[in-house]
Amino acid sequence: MSVFELTEPSSALTSAREMDLKAFAKPGTQACIWQRPANPDISAFVAQWWHCMPEAWHLSVGLAELDADLASGLSPWQSLYPAGWMALCHDLRMLSQHFFALGTGPRINLSLQKISAQMCLRFHADHNQYRLLCTYLGAGTLWTPAENVHWEGEGTRSKVCHLYDEQAVHQLQAFDVILMKGRQHPDMQGRGQVHRSPPVSAEAPCRLLFKIESD
Repeated sequence: MSVFELTEPSSALTSAREMDLKAFAKPGTQACIWQRPANPDISAFVAQWWHCMPEAWHLSVGLAELDADLASGLSPWQSLYPAGWMALCHDLRMLSQHFFALGTGPRINLSLQKISAQMCLRFHADHNQYRLLCTYLGAGTLWTPAENVHWEGEGTRSKVCHLYDEQAVHQLQAFDVILMKGRQHPDMQGRGQVHRSPPVSAEAPCRLLFKIESD
C-alpha cells in the first residue's frame, strides 16, 4: 500500500512520509505534497544566512557532481553555523535526488531566493514538466486541487479563469515540499497544477524559497 493517501479531491497526494514517485506518476495526479517538520539546525542557519546571502543563489548541476557542487556553491557561508549548513546541504541533495529520479534529463536547476514581495498575484500553472518548491523561511506556497479550477480555452493557451471555492485553497507550511506537474507534462494536456505565492504580511514579511526545475 502506498504511503500516500489521496486528498479530497484526488488530484493531489499528501503524506507525512517521504515522496512516492510511483504514485506521483499516475496520470490523474497533479501534485505530491510532503508535510515535514521544521529542522531546527536548518532554521538556525537560515536565520543567520538571511542577512548576508545573495538575493538569489543558483546552481545548474548533474547527478554525478551534485554533492561536490552543492558543498562548493554554499561553502562561503559554512562558518555561520556548520551543523545547520551541513543539514541544509543534505536536505537540498536529498530533494535534488528525488527530482533526478523523475528522469527529466542529465541536469537540473536549483535556486534559493530571498523574497520580500508577493511574486505571483494570480493562480497559475507553470510552463514546464515539473517543479519542486520548498519554503525554508516564511509563508508557504498556496495551491488548489484541479477540481476547484475553471479553465478558459484549451491546451497551453488556456488560462485559469476562476476558482469555484476560495475555501478550497491550501497553504504549505515551512519545510513542506510540493512536487508539481506543469503545462508541458504529457498528462496535463496543456494545463497543470495551479498555485501561487502567498501574500506578504507583517507576520510573514519575507521568505526563503527553494526551487528545482529541469533544463
